Amino acid sequence: MEDKKKGFHIKWPWDILLYILLVAVLRVFAIPVIIFLVSQNRKSAPDGPNDGYCMRQAHARMSMLLWALLYLFIAVCLGVFCYAALTETQGCRETQDYVKIVVSGLAAVVFAGLGAYSVFVGLRDSLFPEKGELAKSIKEQVAHPENYASVRELFETVDRDIEENGRWFGNIAVGKEWILGQRACLISRIRAVFFRNEIRTRSTGKRMTTSRVIQVVIMDDEQRSAIYDLKSLKDLEAIAACLEAEAPDAVFKPYKEYVNYNAMTPDEWEEFLLEYRRKATK
Repeated sequence: MEDKKKGFHIKWPWDILLYILLVAVLRVFAIPVIIFLVSQNRKSAPDGPNDGYCMRQAHARMSMLLWALLYLFIAVCLGVFCYAALTETQGCRETQDYVKIVVSGLAAVVFAGLGAYSVFVGLRDSLFPEKGELAKSIKEQVAHPENYASVRELFETVDRDIEENGRWFGNIAVGKEWILGQRACLISRIRAVFFRNEIRTRSTGKRMTTSRVIQVVIMDDEQRSAIYDLKSLKDLEAIAACLEAEAPDAVFKPYKEYVNYNAMTPDEWEEFLLEYRRKATK
């Protein structure tokens, strides 16, 4: 079979640094440029990432810095508005002026906090993957995490399965043993799966906007949940069929029932696990 020719590929972390530079120079006009570059970079990338699939997922968390820039920009705007309200209404403030000051001030703090958190998580997960969410999720599920000498060795347990058996649904990969997204999930430990397809409606003044939430939520044998975002109903249907084949004894439910399983007491959860084991041994 002939090797597929690939074009020019920008390696991590230079691609992320380029995107940040574009945002700093072009501001909001950088968004379509970044989307185009991300699409082209994926098309021209090697068939398998040099650092492994898990490391690529960890490096991708650097993109949270773009969200951090947006949150911090909003925080600055709200801070300026709060300061202007403080100075302009000094000495003749009415109740609505106090409301504007308090609301804008609190909102500025919230967005500044979101920005700081996004910077922290993005840098932690991408530069120190051994401390990131993905590594933590794998350590929670392997039998003896202390036996792995490095994070690369830990990631290799998932990478081998994805490379040999991986089926991709957007950014989510399902192998024979593992599911890989921002978190990893050991298929043998899956006990319940919930499918979410919701349309959210939000009104701001006279304008109404809608957004669609498409997710798969997986609950393991210790009642831990992993949430995977999908981009299309086609991916949702395909991953549902895949998971039903790989984990046939698990419970498959619509998302509205997730809260009931998540709120189970230890005794109720143990009873659920006993029922699972009875079903699995039939």
